[in-house]
Amino acid sequence: MMYKWLKRVRTIPDLLWMMAILWIGFAVRIVQLGKPSLWLDESITWLIASAPLEEGLQRMLTDVVHPPLHYLLLHPIAALDQSEFALRLPSVIAGALSIPLIYRLGRAMAGAPERERLVGLLAAALLAVNPFHVWFAREARNYEVAFLLSLLILYTFHQILENGKGWIGFVLASALAYLVHYFALFLLWVQFIYYLLNYRKYHGSFRRWLLAQCLACVPLMLWIAALFSQESVGAALGWIPQASLLAPLFTLWNFAILYTGGGLWWGVVGLPLFAGVLALGLRACPERTLLALWLL
Repeated sequence: MMYKWLKRVRTIPDLLWMMAILWIGFAVRIVQLGKPSLWLDESITWLIASAPLEEGLQRMLTDVVHPPLHYLLLHPIAALDQSEFALRLPSVIAGALSIPLIYRLGRAMAGAPERERLVGLLAAALLAVNPFHVWFAREARNYEVAFLLSLLILYTFHQILENGKGWIGFVLASALAYLVHYFALFLLWVQFIYYLLNYRKYHGSFRRWLLAQCLACVPLMLWIAALFSQESVGAALGWIPQASLLAPLFTLWNFAILYTGGGLWWGVVGLPLFAGVLALGLRACPERTLLALWLL
């Protein structure tokens, strides 16, 4: 009986699976989206995005914590509607779009053809209900757009390595990501280190990759030049405690097992489980080095 049920499940087309997964992912992100009031960081988003364009640009130059693209994307929306729902809606859309994109990425990097479907659907299902992804998708901040673009960068970079295609999408995704969040530049270093580790195999595309990154960085360099043309430049980050060397590990701990400080038992159970699944996944993936660098 169980075997027949599993056999029927396998015959369901991927399109139907993805429609169901996408609907669930979109629903949990948009339900009661406008009910909570804006919190502090979201109010900064509102303050900059709702201002007249010239005034908003000046505020962007004053608030140097983030690049300007997310504020510029929200500006026409805020001109029409400044409600919590409207300001958060782009993050919901970016979060929902990440679900089919990670499905494509999972299929592309699965390795063996017989695993493509399972890996793609499982990646999409896990992302659809991931609490942290849902959390950030319900905020009027730039993190979900940055996540979507980072997935697109990884997907197009993988296509470049596999068949030499996708350069235009790679440049555009990289340029937009660098203008959404400064930490997207870490993805550049991931790719560079991967090229160094596999130079003999991929040396033919390395020069084109360097040129692509130079083009992608041009908009960000123009923005940084505008920042330093101001009389004074400073980021209001002094309230954040100084990070320790173990901070990345604790962050991974929190995000991997959804630890919120409630009790040690959850970490004792959850962390080995996560580590085991991660190790199995990396072992089965032919591009394990790229994924490991991306995770790091």
